[in-house]
Amino acid sequence: MTIDTRSSGRYADPVTDHGAALEALEAEAAQASEAEFVSRRAHPFLSFDAPDDDEVHFMTELGNVPSTRKQIVVAAITKREGSPFQDRISIGRARNSDVVIRHSSVSKLHAHFRHEPSGLTLTDVGSHNGTKIDGSPLVPHRPEAVRPGMTLMVGAIPARVIDAKSAYEILRRRG
Repeated sequence: MTIDTRSSGRYADPVTDHGAALEALEAEAAQASEAEFVSRRAHPFLSFDAPDDDEVHFMTELGNVPSTRKQIVVAAITKREGSPFQDRISIGRARNSDVVIRHSSVSKLHAHFRHEPSGLTLTDVGSHNGTKIDGSPLVPHRPEAVRPGMTLMVGAIPARVIDAKSAYEILRRRG
C-alpha cells in the first residue's frame, strides 16, 4: 500500500508499490462469491478514506477510474515480496515497507504488524508522531492486539482494520 504526499496531479490508491493490486482485488471480488473471496483472503485488511485534497494522495495511478470509486480504498495486511522483515508486516514511509504511507507524519519505519498465536498485534517502533489504536497511543515497542473494527492512526493517517468480508463488500461497491 502506498500513500504519497508529493503533488503530482494524479490520484491513486494506497495498496502496493505495483499499481495493479487494487484492481486485481476488485476483479477477484467481482468474479468470486463472498464465501470464495473470504476463504482465499482470510487475512485482515486496512481501509482508508480517500482524502478530499492534495495533502495526501496515492502513488499508484488509477487512470480513468471515476472519483466515486476512489472514496474508500482497501489494502491487504500481508507481506510484500522482497520485504526486509520476514517475521513482521512493516508500515512506514520507506519504499521497502510492506505498507508504504508517503506522508510527512509517518516515520520511515513507523510500526509493524505480527501474527501471534493470540492474533494480530501492532507495535509502534519508536516513531516520531506515534501510532494509536481506537484513540489510545501505543507505548513504543509494546505490541497491542488489533482486531477488525478497530481504528488506527499512523502518524496523522487514519485507517480501519477490517476483515475479508468487509473488504469484499467495499471492493464490490467500488467495482
